[in-house]
Amino acid sequence: RRRHRSEGGAPGSGSFQVAMRFYLLSKDGRFHRGYGLPSVPGGDLRNFDFALAEREDPANTGTYSIKGSRAVFRARGGDVTEGSVTSSRLAVENAEFRKSALKK
Repeated sequence: RRRHRSEGGAPGSGSFQVAMRFYLLSKDGRFHRGYGLPSVPGGDLRNFDFALAEREDPANTGTYSIKGSRAVFRARGGDVTEGSVTSSRLAVENAEFRKSALKK
């Protein structure tokens, strides 16, 4: 879980809320990141629509590449984020994510 600041208001008027951060990675090199859980039809991550997410949220959707232990995320909004990866974890944005399998 990670804290993030709500947007809007005068400096110092923001608030923090605790929310789960996720990175959803496809086998063909696409990613989507966000807070909470991704919205998918029927709750099945295999139905996640990366093209729709890219149109609606280009700052958090794009492509990724992994070379050795280095991961590079290129968002459609222009942001480039780097991290490191092992067979079971991804470290990016000062957070660590563990690989989780789809549950049927």
